[in-house]
Amino acid sequence: MLILREACYLGDGDPVVWALYGYQCTRVRKYEEAENAFSQAAWRRQRCGDLARADVLHRLVDALRQRSHTPPPARVASKGRRARATGANA
Repeated sequence: MLILREACYLGDGDPVVWALYGYQCTRVRKYEEAENAFSQAAWRRQRCGDLARADVLHRLVDALRQRSHTPPPARVASKGRRARATGANA
């Protein structure tokens, strides 16, 4: 991921590299960085005249923004783990 980030900031500004970096950021839950990367990719797509792909990237940015405004789901232990931990099944 570090190599992708360096390629984005030091490279020629290829929107594909920015989109790949955004994808990798979402995989490791760095949503703010992903939003920035997808925004950069969309801006560069618009400059190239590739409006269809820019629109898709804008929708990804919107989805990330909506995600950041909703709280993460609560984690619940499965019944089997809780029962074993308390000895209820014995």
